[in-house]
Amino acid sequence: MKKKNDLKLKQKPGPAGQSVPAQVHQSAEGVFKAEFVPRVVGEHRVHVTVCGLATAGSPYAAKVYDVNAIKVKNVNNGTVGKPVTFLVETSQAGPGNLEVTVNGGRVPTSAQAQGQHTYAISFTPREAHNHTVELRFNGQDVPGSPFTCRVSAAARIQSPETMDKVSVGRMFEFIVESDTKPTVEVLGPARRSVPVKIDAVAVGYNIKFEPVEVGDHSVEVRLPGGGHVENSPFLLKAYSAEKVIVTDIRPGVVGKSVSFGINASQAGAGNLEIIVAVNGKNVPNFVQSEGNARFKVNFKPTEAAPHSLSVRFNGHPVPGSPFTCSISPAPISLPRAIASGEALKQAAVRVDNSIDLDGFDGIEPQVFVTSPTGENIPCHVQGQGDTFSATFRPTIVGRHLISVTASDQHINGSPFSCNVFDVSCVSISGLDQQYGPAALGVPVTFSVDAAGAGEGTLELVVSTDSSTVKAEVVACARGLYDVTFIPQTTEPHYVNITFNEMPVDGSPFRVDIQQTAQTIQIGSLAMIDFPSDDQVAEIIGPDHKPVPYTINRQTAEFRTHITGNYIMRFIDRETRQHVGSRTLTVFDPSLVKITEVGEAFCHRPAILSVSLNEAGQGELSAMVKCGASEVPHNIRGPSKNGNYEIVYHPTRVAPHKITILFNDVPISLKPLEINVLPPGAGKEINVSGLGLYQARVGKTTSFAIDTTKRPGREFDVVVSGPGGQALPVRCYQTKSGHLQAEFTITKPGQCIIEVLHQSKPLPGSPFTCEAFDTSKVTVQGVPKGPMALHSPISFMVRTENAGLAEMEAFSISPTNQNVPVHVTEQSEGIYSVEFVPTQPGTYKLTLMYGGETLQGSPYIFTAATSGARNDSRAAGNGLEVCHRNKEASFIVYCPVPPNVQIERTDEFGERIEPKIKSLGNNEWRISYTIFTR
Repeated sequence: MKKKNDLKLKQKPGPAGQSVPAQVHQSAEGVFKAEFVPRVVGEHRVHVTVCGLATAGSPYAAKVYDVNAIKVKNVNNGTVGKPVTFLVETSQAGPGNLEVTVNGGRVPTSAQAQGQHTYAISFTPREAHNHTVELRFNGQDVPGSPFTCRVSAAARIQSPETMDKVSVGRMFEFIVESDTKPTVEVLGPARRSVPVKIDAVAVGYNIKFEPVEVGDHSVEVRLPGGGHVENSPFLLKAYSAEKVIVTDIRPGVVGKSVSFGINASQAGAGNLEIIVAVNGKNVPNFVQSEGNARFKVNFKPTEAAPHSLSVRFNGHPVPGSPFTCSISPAPISLPRAIASGEALKQAAVRVDNSIDLDGFDGIEPQVFVTSPTGENIPCHVQGQGDTFSATFRPTIVGRHLISVTASDQHINGSPFSCNVFDVSCVSISGLDQQYGPAALGVPVTFSVDAAGAGEGTLELVVSTDSSTVKAEVVACARGLYDVTFIPQTTEPHYVNITFNEMPVDGSPFRVDIQQTAQTIQIGSLAMIDFPSDDQVAEIIGPDHKPVPYTINRQTAEFRTHITGNYIMRFIDRETRQHVGSRTLTVFDPSLVKITEVGEAFCHRPAILSVSLNEAGQGELSAMVKCGASEVPHNIRGPSKNGNYEIVYHPTRVAPHKITILFNDVPISLKPLEINVLPPGAGKEINVSGLGLYQARVGKTTSFAIDTTKRPGREFDVVVSGPGGQALPVRCYQTKSGHLQAEFTITKPGQCIIEVLHQSKPLPGSPFTCEAFDTSKVTVQGVPKGPMALHSPISFMVRTENAGLAEMEAFSISPTNQNVPVHVTEQSEGIYSVEFVPTQPGTYKLTLMYGGETLQGSPYIFTAATSGARNDSRAAGNGLEVCHRNKEASFIVYCPVPPNVQIERTDEFGERIEPKIKSLGNNEWRISYTIFTR
């Protein structure tokens, strides 16, 4: 039998290093109980010996924990459908298992380590009631457990039927179903904040605000510390029937068409309702759009009685409605009475206009002239017997009615409709030449604004003293035109403009022309050849200070440091007389500023505003692409503040890339990317995304379907790859509520994408998607070794086996500036890439296909001064390849204009006339075209 003194328990130091006292008690025959009280958490080692011998398994490991050391943090209330997360810290609790259950395990939970001994516990409530969260550590309740998390229903906006429009000056209200007071921001058309009133109601909060200006209002509803509530943000169109103007209501005659005008351009979005009635009966009317929310309403009266004209906008009567239009009986023709003269059809303001009156048989006629505002214009009638004349002087533009009566009866043709115009309201912009003379061979564009001058005929002639110059006129809007002509000689050009055969103010306009100025990018090394050995040069910069230069083989070399014109004056070395001068224009493409990026909607013109005010003199151009497809565009300007507008016309709901160039130099390495929105975004089912039109082989391609909250099961997507084989498509719902479609194409070629809603194709379906593979693009003929300055560096890129995509090339100079790179498609899928180094050093050229960098790109080229000025030579693709009916070109390097002869060697044997253009720096571009016979 063992005694107590025969059994010993020794507790070795605990986790903190100190020993823990232990006591042994005999609780029964042969049974002993050992007790110790740990002071710290962690693993303890327990040694048990009997008669000095260790028992089997001794020492034993005792893991000590402290459930009271567990800390629960960031316990917040939640919202249905949104994760609720809180933190549990166990660093001081020792080893053990943490158990978390929500609502007895009916709500799934997840844990994520946030560092050592700290865990983020999350669950997503699906019902709006209190959730019970229980935490146990090694089977024991954590202090405070269980605790309650209050879960509220997800906040949402109750959508009223009139959620899209509201009248200015009227209170707009909607309900937000939420337990928490939301924050609401309303921004007007000018992004100015609109005051909002928020009141608590039984179901949540009532939101009120009153629009004070016409246009789109953005409404955003958020919860504190959270994101948008359901149905937020939304767009509200504010309109004002008070801003609808009805004009030109004048008396009419039975049987003759009567018209009046409606101007709703300032009233916002909405619908016009027009009713013409007489004696309780409706009279048919016809509405003709004149653009910019202006309309002309016509009706033909059949009764001689006042007619009621009711005009309502979005159900609200416009100011003055209903209007009254007086209708007189049909005229009784006098046998010989006639009125004649140009003033019966058109007349100018503020001048006397005359009408001839004949055949009145001694009866003095009466002439009444009524303006568009209904006022009577004084008219002086004089004469006797059968012949009279009437003179009047209108003061405002618009359609006037001229009534000619005898014995209170209208003569035949009366009342007459006279168009009154004001030639002084025709304005011309773009001919002031504030940036100096126009360049020879460079298009000159100016604008003619006759919108406020009334109706009439605008005539325009561009001429020189020796010939007439062809001009192209583009109608931009009603009464607004862009005119372009290309000067072919340096003699002064004159622009003659008349309106209804009357010259506009300032006509003829003089346009001075100069030889094409040599341009160079700021920071580049300028090289100017001396005309002869017996001359020296003086170079004056744009700041009117002398510019130092060095001479290298009869060439003056200097660095350009500011934008503007550098003047090179050549002086005779002996006589010191001025021999000649030359102008070098320095520009900085990095100073071309994008001043405004307008929203882009499919099938609507989109505008990008650009300022050249600080960039120097030059020509603005642009490339607009959606995938491999070029997007039509034009450039308008300059405006009065010197800004230009790039106007493009998107036809695809997908990102568009816009490359802006100044003197052929990109203003940035990466093109500007603009998302084009569908016209009915958020209101109509639509499909969008570049994946509808372009796909990379082997990579997941996607596009989005705006279902406007319709179930996803109503939609079908079918993708047929190259060769017609069906491709698997994965569709899933995104957080934004759209339906995302994803697929992968395995080889280049055309794919057909069909998007169906309830088995009917959506607008634009089927779509043609071009699949491309950059690994199949090859680059050939890349030159090696040092390149000569001012000599073209060119090579070929072949993409005929890679599928269709956009080919892009960007080059960086030794001074980290963009360099013009010319990419020309020689034939289908074969491109020529060319650029000219203008300063010594290393150039980096990047090639991209379909937006992806080609293998081996970027290419490094080194340009050296040696060989920059060789003997006369020619280089370029036009020396080797030419396509029928397509212009080809090459460069000739020589100090004087070259003599170039081009002849066909086939059976026709004819001579081709080349075009020779000076590029400056002893460079000449030779262009020619061989036409099909």
